Amino acid sequence: MTKENQGRLFGVGVAAVVLGPALITGFASPPALVLQAVTITAISVALLGVSVAVKGWRNVLTADRPTLLALALYSAAAVQGAAVALAHANNTALIAGQFLSMILLPLGAAAALGFLRQGDWRPFVTGLVAAAGAGGLVQLIMTVPTAINGPPGFRLMLPNGGSFAGVAPLALFLAGALARVGDRRARALAWAAGAVMLAIILGTGIRSQWLVLPAGVATYAALAAGRARLLSRRTLVIAGPVIFVLGAGVAATTWWWFKSRPSLMPQAPNSAAVPAGEPILFVLPGATQGAIRVEGTLTCQAPGYAYVAVLGAQGSSVPGPMRQFGVTGVGASEFQMVVAPQPAERKLILELTDPQNLGCTASRLRAEVLWPPVLARSVARLAALVHRPPDPGAGSAPDAFSQDASIAFRLRETRAIASEIRNSAWPLQLLGHGLGATYSIDTLGYDSRGHVQRFKSPNYIHNFYLFLPFKLGLVGTVEVLAALGIFVWVAAKGARARPVGTADRRFFAAAAASWITYILWSAAAPEILDFRMAAIWGMLAATTAAARKCGDARRPEV
Repeated sequence: MTKENQGRLFGVGVAAVVLGPALITGFASPPALVLQAVTITAISVALLGVSVAVKGWRNVLTADRPTLLALALYSAAAVQGAAVALAHANNTALIAGQFLSMILLPLGAAAALGFLRQGDWRPFVTGLVAAAGAGGLVQLIMTVPTAINGPPGFRLMLPNGGSFAGVAPLALFLAGALARVGDRRARALAWAAGAVMLAIILGTGIRSQWLVLPAGVATYAALAAGRARLLSRRTLVIAGPVIFVLGAGVAATTWWWFKSRPSLMPQAPNSAAVPAGEPILFVLPGATQGAIRVEGTLTCQAPGYAYVAVLGAQGSSVPGPMRQFGVTGVGASEFQMVVAPQPAERKLILELTDPQNLGCTASRLRAEVLWPPVLARSVARLAALVHRPPDPGAGSAPDAFSQDASIAFRLRETRAIASEIRNSAWPLQLLGHGLGATYSIDTLGYDSRGHVQRFKSPNYIHNFYLFLPFKLGLVGTVEVLAALGIFVWVAAKGARARPVGTADRRFFAAAAASWITYILWSAAAPEILDFRMAAIWGMLAATTAAARKCGDARRPEV
């Protein structure tokens, strides 16, 4: 097998790892998750087997010493966590799942090291960017029409599918490196995939991803362009108008959303409390072509969920189902929804339902016309994403009733795990409770699809930096953090050693920016630990190590 064919095979393998989970439906079902994990593991093992068959085992150990040390530390933490888990008799299935999520990183690195030539990062980058771009485009085509015209979901526009939302920042940064190569097809692929990844990031609406992405972009810009070019007059001339236009657009949209409009509601319900089950009919203007925003205040005697529906006057439902709103039971809770009446409808009915018998009433009701409807629905989705409903399942503690149910759950999760760590004996603090260990929380929360369910003793931990001391202890935490620090250092050092403006420098900058983005993001969503991403992270570390070996005198263009 020629070196060129080896590179192509590796690129196809990378693409298969990225697309594998997306080709298996049923994201939230346990059988689908197992099948996804088996698929990714099988592809990684197959790549490693081909590499060993062609070049032997020695090629697996061709990385530089810092990268080998980082992979050894990460592997040691995984083995230690599994050993402690077996000693504690943790659930076997949970142990296997989390051990696989950790060991896939060094396994992916070993598979990549056998294929890569010195300095050649293009097979990895091309395979990942092509697969993420193609798969993300299919996701956009399939989901955007429903997302725009349908009712608000748990995310902004796209579902919480995980496969491309997770890989999107990495593919975006690597597309920036691929856009610098001399091949026109590669540049076209990079620009197209980059646009798709931006749409995925914005459309999925993962707030923690939005918060950390600017840090990654700043890292990429600083390492790829250098301080002098980043702060040059040309950069400032381009960036200034872009920032001004974006800021003006946000300001104008905010003003449009909050400006006062005439209410369509009768005067009496605006102040009177309306009990559940008593419909309120209101008449639409003669030429209503926009969306209708209905808002008000829910007051209930106990925490739980109430439901609000806007129905046609003849009983036919307006597009969009009944909406669920969390209420705390200790104060008033605001609700807001945007609906699109049918063209022939001139009357609508607002109805509050209270299936949990919480004693709910609605007051301060308003209904107003918003135009254009597409902008109204989009901003309504964004408002629902930024301002999640109050958390009714937090118990009686005042601080638990956060105005954002997602944040409230994570706060309770943090307190529960921190308490478990503090109250553990010193051997557990040193070595952890082992992979697959569960903690007690017993509270309501949202699953991956936005459905409410009760969590009693979960295994999943949103904060990766609570996962480490709880499951791996102080020893495993130091090992993992040291490994991640080395990966960042190797990539950043490679970028600084290359000439400004070259494709090589952009690749190293993309690698460093990706590590930093996901390290920050893992405080709220442990993407580094996600089995869908783990093998890719190992392949990135190996590719970075292989690219460094070519020395500092690479030619400016690949």
